[in-house]
Amino acid sequence: MPSNRRGRTKQEARRRPFRTPKRRLLVVCEGEITEPQYIRGLERFLRDATLSIEIPPERGEPKNLVEVAKKFNSAAVQDAWRSGDDNLRFDEVWCVFDRDDHERFNTACQMARDNLFKLAVSNPSFELWLLLHF
Repeated sequence: MPSNRRGRTKQEARRRPFRTPKRRLLVVCEGEITEPQYIRGLERFLRDATLSIEIPPERGEPKNLVEVAKKFNSAAVQDAWRSGDDNLRFDEVWCVFDRDDHERFNTACQMARDNLFKLAVSNPSFELWLLLHF
């Protein structure tokens, strides 16, 4: 706080920001309809988070989903670095896919863990999990 000639301190013109920013979550999912609908419903329930849902055009392969998540995450990190605003980074990155009979399933899981991404894997499918959930 700067002081004036009489030895008194002046108050700052504006107060510091006091609200904590919402968490930013990136969700990359395999499905085109069911998973995004469920996740958007979850977003209404989680009021302290902002979700970005990405559905890559090359669906069907978990390794591709993890690579898309890496691409979006690194773009967010670069944007945060350029603007000097750490709030542009994603707090969590999720990959949502079915177990199915994917050849590179274990590779995709390991790649996600290496990048500190979280996994939501449904076995055998998300639709069955959703039916059992309700």
